[in-house]
Amino acid sequence: MRIECLKREIAERENARGEISRKINDYCEKKFGIKSFFSIADKHFERQTSKFQVCLSRQVPTPNIEHLALYLSAKEWGIEPLFLSLIRDTFPQNSTNEYKKSLVLMPLLVMARNGNLAINCKRISPEKNLQGAIFSELKSNCGKSLPEFHWEMMKKALPEISVEKDDLSGFFSELFLNAKKNLPEFVFTKNGRYEKKRRLNFGESFSEAENVRPPADWYYFFYLLLFLDGSRGLASTVDEDPEVILWFEENNKKIQDICGFAPLILSTPLKVNVGEFHSKLNEVPQKALGGNGFLKTLSSPNREDVRFFEIMKHYEKELIAHS
Repeated sequence: MRIECLKREIAERENARGEISRKINDYCEKKFGIKSFFSIADKHFERQTSKFQVCLSRQVPTPNIEHLALYLSAKEWGIEPLFLSLIRDTFPQNSTNEYKKSLVLMPLLVMARNGNLAINCKRISPEKNLQGAIFSELKSNCGKSLPEFHWEMMKKALPEISVEKDDLSGFFSELFLNAKKNLPEFVFTKNGRYEKKRRLNFGESFSEAENVRPPADWYYFFYLLLFLDGSRGLASTVDEDPEVILWFEENNKKIQDICGFAPLILSTPLKVNVGEFHSKLNEVPQKALGGNGFLKTLSSPNREDVRFFEIMKHYEKELIAHS
Protein backbone atom coordinates (compact mmCIF):
# COMPACT_ATOMS: atom_id res chain seq x y z
CA MET A 1 0.00 0.00 0.00
CA ARG A 2 1.24 3.47 -0.92
CA ILE A 3 0.90 6.52 1.34
CA GLU A 4 -1.62 8.19 -1.01
CA CYS A 5 -3.75 5.06 -0.94
CA LEU A 6 -3.54 4.86 2.86
CA LYS A 7 -4.63 8.49 3.25
CA ARG A 8 -7.60 7.87 0.96
CA GLU A 9 -8.60 4.71 2.86
CA ILE A 10 -8.36 6.55 6.20
CA ALA A 11 -10.45 9.50 4.94
CA GLU A 12 -13.18 7.22 3.57
CA ARG A 13 -13.46 5.40 6.90
CA GLU A 14 -13.39 8.60 8.94
CA ASN A 15 -16.26 10.02 6.87
CA ALA A 16 -18.26 6.82 7.38
CA ARG A 17 -17.23 6.23 11.01
CA GLY A 18 -20.71 6.81 12.44
CA GLU A 19 -22.31 4.41 9.96
CA ILE A 20 -19.57 1.81 10.49
CA SER A 21 -20.02 2.02 14.25
CA ARG A 22 -23.81 1.67 14.02
CA LYS A 23 -23.73 -1.35 11.70
CA ILE A 24 -21.01 -3.17 13.65
CA ASN A 25 -22.62 -2.47 17.02
CA ASP A 26 -25.96 -3.73 15.71
CA TYR A 27 -24.40 -6.88 14.28
CA CYS A 28 -22.47 -7.69 17.47
CA GLU A 29 -25.62 -7.29 19.57
CA LYS A 30 -27.79 -9.42 17.27
CA LYS A 31 -25.17 -12.12 16.64
CA PHE A 32 -23.46 -12.34 20.04
CA GLY A 33 -25.58 -10.32 22.46
CA ILE A 34 -22.65 -7.91 22.94
CA LYS A 35 -23.88 -4.34 23.38
CA SER A 36 -21.89 -1.30 22.21
CA PHE A 37 -18.87 -3.11 20.79
CA PHE A 38 -16.99 0.10 19.96
CA SER A 39 -17.51 1.46 23.48
CA ILE A 40 -15.78 -1.66 24.83
CA ALA A 41 -12.98 -1.26 22.28
CA ASP A 42 -12.50 2.44 23.10
CA LYS A 43 -12.27 1.65 26.80
CA HIS A 44 -9.44 -0.84 26.26
CA PHE A 45 -7.60 1.14 23.57
CA GLU A 46 -7.76 4.75 24.69
CA ARG A 47 -5.96 6.78 22.04
CA GLN A 48 -3.04 8.97 23.13
CA THR A 49 -2.70 10.57 19.70
CA SER A 50 -4.92 11.89 16.94
CA LYS A 51 -2.56 10.40 14.34
CA PHE A 52 -3.31 7.17 12.51
CA GLN A 53 -1.67 4.21 14.27
CA VAL A 54 -0.09 1.22 12.54
CA CYS A 55 -0.15 -1.79 14.84
CA LEU A 56 2.13 -4.79 15.10
CA SER A 57 0.43 -7.54 17.05
CA ARG A 58 2.55 -10.23 18.72
CA GLN A 59 2.22 -12.14 22.01
CA VAL A 60 4.97 -10.06 23.65
CA PRO A 61 6.61 -6.99 22.04
CA THR A 62 10.40 -7.24 21.91
CA PRO A 63 13.13 -5.23 20.12
CA ASN A 64 13.59 -7.67 17.28
CA ILE A 65 14.07 -6.75 13.64
CA GLU A 66 10.34 -6.70 12.87
CA HIS A 67 9.39 -4.39 15.77
CA LEU A 68 12.25 -1.97 15.17
CA ALA A 69 11.54 -1.87 11.44
CA LEU A 70 7.88 -1.12 12.11
CA TYR A 71 8.84 1.82 14.34
CA LEU A 72 11.20 3.22 11.68
CA SER A 73 8.70 2.65 8.85
CA ALA A 74 5.86 4.33 10.73
CA LYS A 75 8.00 7.39 11.42
CA GLU A 76 9.00 7.47 7.73
CA TRP A 77 5.33 7.90 6.84
CA GLY A 78 4.51 10.27 9.69
CA ILE A 79 2.16 7.84 11.41
CA GLU A 80 2.36 6.36 14.91
CA PRO A 81 3.48 2.82 15.78
CA LEU A 82 1.45 0.86 18.33
CA PHE A 83 2.64 -2.49 19.65
CA LEU A 84 -0.15 -4.88 20.61
CA SER A 85 0.41 -7.88 22.87
CA LEU A 86 -1.48 -10.91 24.12
CA ILE A 87 0.31 -11.76 27.35
CA ARG A 88 -2.52 -14.07 28.44
CA ASP A 89 -1.49 -16.41 25.61
CA THR A 90 0.64 -19.47 26.30
CA PHE A 91 3.49 -21.51 24.97
CA PRO A 92 2.06 -24.23 22.72
CA GLN A 93 2.18 -27.92 23.51
CA ASN A 94 4.63 -28.31 20.65
CA SER A 95 7.67 -26.06 20.29
CA THR A 96 7.44 -25.23 16.58
CA ASN A 97 6.49 -21.56 17.06
CA GLU A 98 9.77 -19.74 16.43
CA TYR A 99 8.51 -16.40 17.72
CA LYS A 100 7.34 -17.80 21.03
CA LYS A 101 10.61 -19.68 21.49
CA SER A 102 12.55 -16.46 20.85
CA LEU A 103 10.86 -14.86 23.85
CA VAL A 104 12.72 -17.23 26.19
CA LEU A 105 15.80 -18.02 24.12
CA MET A 106 16.58 -14.57 22.70
CA PRO A 107 18.41 -14.78 19.32
CA LEU A 108 20.92 -11.92 19.46
CA LEU A 109 22.18 -10.90 16.03
CA VAL A 110 25.89 -10.03 15.99
CA MET A 111 28.74 -9.67 13.55
CA ALA A 112 31.25 -12.48 14.09
CA ARG A 113 35.03 -11.97 13.93
CA ASN A 114 35.10 -13.45 10.44
CA GLY A 115 32.73 -10.71 9.25
CA ASN A 116 29.71 -12.96 8.92
CA LEU A 117 26.41 -12.46 10.68
CA ALA A 118 25.82 -14.87 13.54
CA ILE A 119 23.21 -15.66 16.18
CA ASN A 120 24.11 -15.83 19.88
CA CYS A 121 21.16 -17.30 21.77
CA LYS A 122 20.74 -15.98 25.30
CA ARG A 123 18.38 -17.75 27.67
CA ILE A 124 16.51 -15.04 29.54
CA SER A 125 14.29 -17.20 31.74
CA PRO A 126 15.14 -19.99 34.17
CA GLU A 127 11.77 -21.65 33.51
CA LYS A 128 11.99 -25.28 32.45
CA ASN A 129 8.43 -26.49 31.92
CA LEU A 130 7.10 -24.05 29.31
CA GLN A 131 4.35 -26.06 27.64
CA GLY A 132 1.03 -24.45 28.43
CA ALA A 133 2.66 -21.71 30.54
CA ILE A 134 1.05 -18.24 30.44
CA PHE A 135 3.44 -15.51 29.25
CA SER A 136 2.47 -13.04 31.97
CA GLU A 137 3.18 -15.67 34.66
CA LEU A 138 6.72 -16.49 33.53
CA LYS A 139 9.73 -14.86 35.16
CA SER A 140 12.94 -13.68 33.55
CA ASN A 141 16.40 -14.26 35.04
CA CYS A 142 16.27 -10.79 36.64
CA GLY A 143 13.00 -11.56 38.45
CA LYS A 144 10.72 -9.44 36.26
CA SER A 145 7.88 -11.02 34.35
CA LEU A 146 8.73 -12.06 30.81
CA PRO A 147 6.62 -9.26 29.20
CA GLU A 148 8.19 -6.65 31.54
CA PHE A 149 11.70 -7.82 30.66
CA HIS A 150 11.07 -7.54 26.93
CA TRP A 151 9.53 -4.09 27.28
CA GLU A 152 12.59 -2.95 29.23
CA MET A 153 14.70 -4.19 26.31
CA MET A 154 12.44 -2.26 23.94
CA LYS A 155 13.04 0.95 25.89
CA LYS A 156 16.80 0.33 25.70
CA ALA A 157 16.56 0.09 21.93
CA LEU A 158 14.37 3.22 21.76
CA PRO A 159 15.65 5.28 24.73
CA GLU A 160 14.59 8.71 23.52
CA ILE A 161 11.19 7.67 22.30
CA SER A 162 7.78 7.30 23.88
CA VAL A 163 6.40 4.09 22.40
CA GLU A 164 2.85 2.97 23.02
CA LYS A 165 1.68 -0.55 23.75
CA ASP A 166 -1.66 -2.11 24.55
CA ASP A 167 -2.61 -5.62 25.56
CA LEU A 168 -5.48 -7.50 23.92
CA SER A 169 -6.04 -10.03 26.72
CA GLY A 170 -8.55 -8.04 28.78
CA PHE A 171 -10.40 -6.91 25.65
CA PHE A 172 -11.00 -10.47 24.42
CA SER A 173 -11.94 -11.60 27.92
CA GLU A 174 -14.51 -8.81 28.35
CA LEU A 175 -16.08 -9.56 24.98
CA PHE A 176 -16.50 -13.20 26.00
CA LEU A 177 -17.98 -12.25 29.38
CA ASN A 178 -20.47 -9.91 27.65
CA ALA A 179 -21.51 -12.39 24.97
CA LYS A 180 -24.90 -14.04 25.43
CA LYS A 181 -25.03 -16.30 22.38
CA ASN A 182 -22.85 -17.89 19.70
CA LEU A 183 -20.25 -18.61 22.35
CA PRO A 184 -17.17 -20.74 21.63
CA GLU A 185 -17.29 -24.48 22.34
CA PHE A 186 -14.46 -24.17 24.84
CA VAL A 187 -12.37 -21.58 26.68
CA PHE A 188 -9.04 -21.48 28.51
CA THR A 189 -9.02 -20.83 32.25
CA LYS A 190 -6.05 -20.15 34.51
CA ASN A 191 -4.68 -23.04 36.52
CA GLY A 192 -1.87 -21.46 38.52
CA ARG A 193 0.85 -20.40 36.09
CA TYR A 194 -0.66 -22.54 33.38
CA GLU A 195 -4.02 -22.71 31.67
CA LYS A 196 -6.58 -25.43 31.22
CA LYS A 197 -8.80 -25.97 28.21
CA ARG A 198 -12.39 -26.65 29.22
CA ARG A 199 -15.61 -27.17 27.33
CA LEU A 200 -18.43 -24.73 28.02
CA ASN A 201 -21.57 -26.09 29.64
CA PHE A 202 -24.96 -24.69 28.69
CA GLY A 203 -25.76 -21.61 30.75
CA GLU A 204 -22.32 -21.57 32.40
CA SER A 205 -21.03 -18.14 33.42
CA PHE A 206 -17.68 -16.79 34.55
CA SER A 207 -16.56 -13.83 36.59
CA GLU A 208 -14.01 -11.26 35.50
CA ALA A 209 -11.65 -12.49 38.22
CA GLU A 210 -11.44 -15.91 36.56
CA ASN A 211 -9.38 -14.42 33.72
CA VAL A 212 -10.92 -16.47 30.92
CA ARG A 213 -9.33 -16.58 27.46
CA PRO A 214 -11.59 -17.42 24.53
CA PRO A 215 -10.05 -19.32 21.59
CA ALA A 216 -8.54 -17.45 18.65
CA ASP A 217 -11.05 -18.68 16.07
CA TRP A 218 -13.81 -17.04 18.14
CA TYR A 219 -12.17 -13.68 18.87
CA TYR A 220 -10.51 -13.18 15.47
CA PHE A 221 -13.62 -11.42 14.10
CA PHE A 222 -13.53 -8.88 16.94
CA TYR A 223 -9.76 -8.49 16.57
CA LEU A 224 -10.07 -7.39 12.94
CA LEU A 225 -12.81 -4.90 13.87
CA LEU A 226 -10.14 -2.85 15.67
CA PHE A 227 -8.69 -1.89 12.27
CA LEU A 228 -11.90 -0.83 10.60
CA ASP A 229 -12.82 2.79 11.37
CA GLY A 230 -9.71 4.63 10.12
CA SER A 231 -8.07 5.19 13.51
CA ARG A 232 -5.58 2.33 13.18
CA GLY A 233 -4.38 -0.33 10.76
CA LEU A 234 -2.72 -3.71 11.14
CA ALA A 235 0.79 -4.42 9.90
CA SER A 236 0.38 -8.00 8.81
CA THR A 237 2.66 -10.61 7.34
CA VAL A 238 1.29 -13.20 4.98
CA ASP A 239 1.00 -15.94 7.57
CA GLU A 240 2.13 -19.45 6.68
CA ASP A 241 -0.46 -21.06 8.95
CA PRO A 242 -3.39 -22.16 6.73
CA GLU A 243 -5.81 -21.99 9.68
CA VAL A 244 -4.95 -18.34 10.37
CA ILE A 245 -5.21 -17.53 6.65
CA LEU A 246 -8.72 -19.01 6.65
CA TRP A 247 -9.75 -17.00 9.74
CA PHE A 248 -8.46 -13.85 8.12
CA GLU A 249 -10.14 -14.37 4.76
CA GLU A 250 -13.51 -15.44 6.18
CA ASN A 251 -13.73 -12.63 8.74
CA ASN A 252 -12.41 -10.01 6.34
CA LYS A 253 -15.21 -10.84 3.90
CA LYS A 254 -17.83 -11.00 6.68
CA ILE A 255 -16.90 -7.55 7.97
CA GLN A 256 -17.01 -6.05 4.49
CA ASP A 257 -20.43 -7.59 3.91
CA ILE A 258 -21.70 -6.08 7.19
CA CYS A 259 -20.57 -2.47 6.77
CA GLY A 260 -19.09 -2.04 3.30
CA PHE A 261 -15.49 -1.66 4.53
CA ALA A 262 -12.75 -4.18 5.12
CA PRO A 263 -10.19 -3.94 7.94
CA LEU A 264 -7.24 -1.71 7.02
CA ILE A 265 -4.24 -4.00 6.49
CA LEU A 266 -0.69 -2.96 5.61
CA SER A 267 1.20 -5.97 4.28
CA THR A 268 4.74 -6.56 5.59
CA PRO A 269 7.46 -9.14 4.81
CA LEU A 270 7.39 -12.56 6.43
CA LYS A 271 11.17 -13.00 6.05
CA VAL A 272 14.10 -11.28 4.34
CA ASN A 273 17.53 -12.33 3.10
CA VAL A 274 20.76 -10.34 3.37
CA GLY A 275 23.48 -12.15 1.46
CA GLU A 276 23.66 -15.67 2.88
CA PHE A 277 21.77 -14.70 6.03
CA HIS A 278 18.11 -15.74 6.05
CA SER A 279 16.08 -13.88 8.65
CA LYS A 280 12.64 -14.68 10.07
CA LEU A 281 12.72 -11.19 11.63
CA ASN A 282 12.65 -12.43 15.23
CA GLU A 283 16.37 -11.81 15.76
CA VAL A 284 17.35 -8.97 18.12
CA PRO A 285 20.23 -6.77 16.86
CA GLN A 286 22.61 -6.65 19.83
CA LYS A 287 23.82 -3.19 18.82
CA ALA A 288 20.28 -1.87 19.21
CA LEU A 289 20.31 -2.68 22.94
CA GLY A 290 23.22 -0.35 23.61
CA GLY A 291 21.09 2.78 23.47
CA ASN A 292 23.89 4.45 21.50
CA GLY A 293 21.92 5.84 18.58
CA PHE A 294 22.25 2.66 16.49
CA LEU A 295 18.97 3.27 14.69
CA LYS A 296 20.12 6.72 13.60
CA THR A 297 22.98 5.15 11.63
CA LEU A 298 20.59 3.36 9.28
CA SER A 299 19.90 4.81 5.86
CA SER A 300 16.45 5.97 4.80
CA PRO A 301 14.73 4.12 1.96
CA ASN A 302 14.80 5.22 -1.64
CA ARG A 303 11.90 7.63 -2.09
CA GLU A 304 10.77 5.57 -5.08
CA ASP A 305 10.04 2.68 -2.67
CA VAL A 306 6.84 4.22 -1.43
CA ARG A 307 4.91 1.06 -0.57
CA PHE A 308 4.83 0.27 3.15
CA PHE A 309 5.94 -3.28 2.39
CA GLU A 310 9.10 -2.02 0.66
CA ILE A 311 9.87 0.48 3.45
CA MET A 312 9.61 -2.30 6.03
CA LYS A 313 11.81 -4.54 3.90
CA HIS A 314 14.40 -1.78 3.54
CA TYR A 315 14.68 -1.18 7.28
CA GLU A 316 14.71 -4.89 8.07
CA LYS A 317 17.66 -5.35 5.72
CA GLU A 318 19.40 -2.29 7.19
CA LEU A 319 19.00 -3.62 10.74
CA ILE A 320 20.51 -6.94 9.68
CA ALA A 321 23.35 -5.58 7.56
CA HIS A 322 24.53 -3.13 10.26
CA SER A 323 24.39 -5.59 13.13
